[in-house]
Amino acid sequence: MKIAIMTQPLGSNYGGIMQAYALQQVLIKYGCDVVTINRKKKVLGATLYYAFIIYRIIMKLFGKRNAPVLVERHEDIVNENLTHFVENRICITEMISSADGLKQHFKLNTYDAIIVGSDQTWRPKYSPDIYNYFLDFIKDRRVLKIAYGCSFGVDNWEFSEEQTEKCSALAKNFDFISVRESSGVSLCKQYLGVEAQTVLDPTLL
Repeated sequence: MKIAIMTQPLGSNYGGIMQAYALQQVLIKYGCDVVTINRKKKVLGATLYYAFIIYRIIMKLFGKRNAPVLVERHEDIVNENLTHFVENRICITEMISSADGLKQHFKLNTYDAIIVGSDQTWRPKYSPDIYNYFLDFIKDRRVLKIAYGCSFGVDNWEFSEEQTEKCSALAKNFDFISVRESSGVSLCKQYLGVEAQTVLDPTLL
């Protein structure tokens, strides 16, 4: 079985990389052909980037930001080793930074199943595009849609009304949904209108 995994971008988050590696390894042990989708946030243009830096400086001056203004430079030092691990230990696709890029990848590559998870894949503020993590780009009903150990990151609802409506409809197209916190079961039922089970995080399998 050929499986694609959708998880949060593999950057400087140690836990995110560990769970991605663990889930892939478990599936490989079951004889699956697995690849993790290298979904990244869209790169900012020069004008928008400098506007973002100015915003950070202002927030820093008013004491509303703790992280360094150029936090990416600090992350680059950490990322060097993490990138080496990801590239050598995790099977990943080319970098995909848009919904259109996802559609193109899945048009050119055939998968039997897509697994979303684990990590905080269902937290809107962390996801490059929350609808992508509810598989809005997949129209082929023959492809199994599975949510494994997904997390909302918190025990309260952070989705907008529009996001709730759209994600609820998309969630109902999944073949199986599981979350890694008991609070996630309640959120799935109350806001998405779907039943979910609690499962172990991949690192514990």
